[in-house]
Amino acid sequence: MLNKSIIAAALAAFTFITPAIAAGEGAGGDAEKGKKVFKKCKACHAVGDGAKIKVGPPLKDIFGSKAASYEGYKYKKSLKALGEKEGFVWTEDELFAFLKKPKKYLKETLGVKNVKTAMTTKVKKDEKRKDLIAYLKTFSASSASAAVAKVEEAPKVAEETKTDAPKDAEVKTEMASFGGDAEKGKKV
Repeated sequence: MLNKSIIAAALAAFTFITPAIAAGEGAGGDAEKGKKVFKKCKACHAVGDGAKIKVGPPLKDIFGSKAASYEGYKYKKSLKALGEKEGFVWTEDELFAFLKKPKKYLKETLGVKNVKTAMTTKVKKDEKRKDLIAYLKTFSASSASAAVAKVEEAPKVAEETKTDAPKDAEVKTEMASFGGDAEKGKKV
């Protein structure tokens, strides 16, 4: 069997290097295109350093935050309820679903028939929602810190799964069991 530390390190590297594959359906957009999509949102929301409350709350640092958590903004009951739902935070996937049809999303997520939200804009096309999310991520410290945390965590995970077995013996045995020549490193 391959050394667990090699497998753990490979998985950690694969996850970090290819986030679009590891991420959900809300990932993989184009931030430049998202900036254009955000024009629809601009009347009510601000982003960036110094963003202030407009009709809606600022969207800076939305990823990883609880719903209805921007201090000083008066949220509707349905968004407050979402914020009180245990374990709920805005992720790419949650925002991806919310932006398509906000009222429908709230009804399904909260399990209620009637909801009120000031969010009237819908972004129906998947690619435009992905692009908008990519743009919003450029204003989110939690996205950057999450990536840094993954890089910092990889060596720790590899060390925790390290075994005392000789590495070469395990790899050679594994290759031989697949019909390969362990000394030449190829199949026969």
